[in-house]
Amino acid sequence: MSVLEFEQEPIKGIPGLLPSDEKIIWQGTPTWASLLVHVLHVRWVVGYFVAIMVWRAYRHINEGNGIEVAAASASWLGVLGLIVVTMLAGVALMMKRSTTYTITSKRVIIRYGLVVPVAVNVPFAKIEAVDVKRLGDGTGEIPIHVGGPEAFSYLMMWPHVRRWHFWTPQPMMRSVPEPIQVAALLSNAIAATLPEGQAAASRAPQPRGSEAKTGATGSAMPAIA
Repeated sequence: MSVLEFEQEPIKGIPGLLPSDEKIIWQGTPTWASLLVHVLHVRWVVGYFVAIMVWRAYRHINEGNGIEVAAASASWLGVLGLIVVTMLAGVALMMKRSTTYTITSKRVIIRYGLVVPVAVNVPFAKIEAVDVKRLGDGTGEIPIHVGGPEAFSYLMMWPHVRRWHFWTPQPMMRSVPEPIQVAALLSNAIAATLPEGQAAASRAPQPRGSEAKTGATGSAMPAIA
């Protein structure tokens, strides 16, 4: 697995031309509204400001300052909260525009970076399993279990990494539309690179409640030029 910084992008989401024996199977981007909710946790931010507004209004009323004073004191906090939420929405939109997930016939490529474009190359040979988690908004997360020593850090890959897995980071496609179908494409692509006996035992992930998991081990592949 490799992590690359690059300036030119001859193919969208890929910092170099693909070898002649490799093709793109799927490309997609995260949904900005899902990033806003599940990565930037906007609901917690809104809840915080609402709680502060209610507390401030209650305090003024309890001190006898009247409804008008209480409403005025709480309203400016509401405006501040709206500004913060708007800023978070802008960040989520920039994250969406700077991120491209690519599944080729030999690897997964995660392209991200608001300032400096970075591409994480995950060869099928390194993938041990693929998880699927459907979120309430219809999008989903696809964590990728990678075997062997890791070439990246949790902080460097955030938010495209499985939460709380600090010591054994797992690359993850986040807020992906139709996650079950995308995970199935990935699983089938990995299975296509396996020897016939192993490929027969491999299967596309199926939902198990909100999550599904499949094991897979790929074959060697060239790195991105």
